[in-house]
Amino acid sequence: YGFQPLTEMAKDNEVPGSKIIAAINGDFFNATTGEPTGVYYLNGKGLKTTIPTAGGTFFSIYEDKSMVIGGKDAAGLLRPVDYTKIKYAVGGRQWLVDKGVKVNNTDVTIDARTAIGFTSDKVVYSVVVDGGRIDYSNGMSLANLSEVMASFGVADAINLDGGISSSAVVRDGANAKWNLLNRPTAAKGRSVANGLGFVLKD
Repeated sequence: YGFQPLTEMAKDNEVPGSKIIAAINGDFFNATTGEPTGVYYLNGKGLKTTIPTAGGTFFSIYEDKSMVIGGKDAAGLLRPVDYTKIKYAVGGRQWLVDKGVKVNNTDVTIDARTAIGFTSDKVVYSVVVDGGRIDYSNGMSLANLSEVMASFGVADAINLDGGISSSAVVRDGANAKWNLLNRPTAAKGRSVANGLGFVLKD
């Protein structure tokens, strides 16, 4: 485990035949060791396979490119996931939308946020909200974030690491360079434990 700025992480994880065109930060993590809090799969290998007992979720992509969110849903029921098919997975926390229904999150704390979700026809939506900067953006509550994700018509969506970790990067045209898209409290973006990349196949 370790830490890396999201811009460098995107660059280092490109493979021949594909381009990472954007990326967002992923799971919560231990600020000393860099160990992700939740489930973490990379290239089919489970680097961490335990789900935190307190509200742990995860966003995963199977080998066939289908997507599934795991962990206990809003009703407390464990979502069925075939762990043998997972190629990539990143841990998260609270459900924002569960089976098309906006989740009633009572946490009204205002902060920077990152979320990921997808529709029933597999269109992915990610949101990064700046926060902690009174001159620009205070942030958003989980209740607000649920409303935003529900407005996209997603079937499922979860909250990822937020606060100082919330960041989004985009590729600079054809160059192998990624620029920070948002304005995190750390001017150049925090070094994080993992993230999610959006890949364009050549």
